[in-house]
Amino acid sequence: MKDLAATVRPMRISADAVIELFFYACVILPSGSIGDLNVKQILFAATLLAISVGAGRFGFTKAHASNAIWFVALLFAWVPLAYLTGRSDGLLPLSQFKDIAVTAATAFLVSLYITDEHKRDRFVRVVLYGIGITSAIKVIAYAYAAATGSSVSDFVKVINEVFDQNLATLDDGGLGARFLFSSDSLLPVALYALLSSKGRFGISAKFSVLLTMLFVFSAVVAFSRFIWMYSAIAVALAVITTRLDRTKLVYIVLVGLTAAYFWQELTLLYELRLSDEQVDFSDGLREEQRGPLYKFVADAPILGHGLGTYTVEIIREPVSMYGYELQLVALVGQIGAVGTAILPLLVAYYYRGVLDPRRPVVQSVSVAILIALWIASGFQNPWLASSSSGITFGLLYSLAPSFRLGKRLQQSRPDFAGEPAIHH
Repeated sequence: MKDLAATVRPMRISADAVIELFFYACVILPSGSIGDLNVKQILFAATLLAISVGAGRFGFTKAHASNAIWFVALLFAWVPLAYLTGRSDGLLPLSQFKDIAVTAATAFLVSLYITDEHKRDRFVRVVLYGIGITSAIKVIAYAYAAATGSSVSDFVKVINEVFDQNLATLDDGGLGARFLFSSDSLLPVALYALLSSKGRFGISAKFSVLLTMLFVFSAVVAFSRFIWMYSAIAVALAVITTRLDRTKLVYIVLVGLTAAYFWQELTLLYELRLSDEQVDFSDGLREEQRGPLYKFVADAPILGHGLGTYTVEIIREPVSMYGYELQLVALVGQIGAVGTAILPLLVAYYYRGVLDPRRPVVQSVSVAILIALWIASGFQNPWLASSSSGITFGLLYSLAPSFRLGKRLQQSRPDFAGEPAIHH
């Protein structure tokens, strides 16, 4: 028996390490590939294998497998429809199918990985550390640009070449005003998790302060109005959700002092982002898409045109032609009223534990607001379909209680100081 236990434990550690490495890759890597090697696909396959081998330990049942098969089959039904309607080309239907399937699969893997409070803490730590790494890369990039008199845009161009990506940047003639990673949509939720955790995730107070400063810097240079707004709301909800204590006072003082020290730079950045030129450009892209996409939806309101389809009146992405800033509007035109009715049901089922009556109302409402804002981002930004967005869905899931997970928990701790433990 001792030999068996000694054998099983390393296998468990190895399985967890593979899965966590995949989560790290989803957060840190700007794209799936490094050169010609698709790292994310390899880690995704390894993760599926690890889950399959340890099905019992991860709570992966035949019902889970059946539901996954049904979802994939249902989603795939909109692939041949795209070819029948003649509104797509080549492999575009399969490409969008992959985007949505990977997003759903990543979020699902998170729910399987979180088997107890300990695993939930580990998952949240992985995400927070991953975002900490991307935020630190930004700090290094700006420090290097300041020291050498170059621009951050040059740094971003190198990343784009290595990872065959098109990260957003803005060359303002100085250091550079924008540095946006694919996973930056995680920043607001990460800030909420960190500020409302009260040490729950095994992160020390001092390191939490460091991570908070990195996250705030990263959110600022993301140069996104949505990320700024979402982060501000997330911080406000975190403050409301937890009691004011010494650690939170340290956060407030440090952020206040930093903001005061860099007030001139922050003011210039704010004015640049909200300048008529920038606002007209950003909003102009969306307004330009609105009319053609509404017509695109009206042309096939019931079943849609199929995955990977697009309107020839406006093409935003030369490669992924089905991609638009108004992502959810385009999706309605692709999957119609039928698919649009199904997706909210799946989202509601995934987050069914949010309104857990055993949890303080303020916590449930806070998480519900964050979920609603994240999904609503699809009306302005094309961020909802990728492996990093799957991690965002999963991080929100980890912050929400769940009746199903409550049966699987083997350890519990108070979610917030002075309150009874609420099983996730």
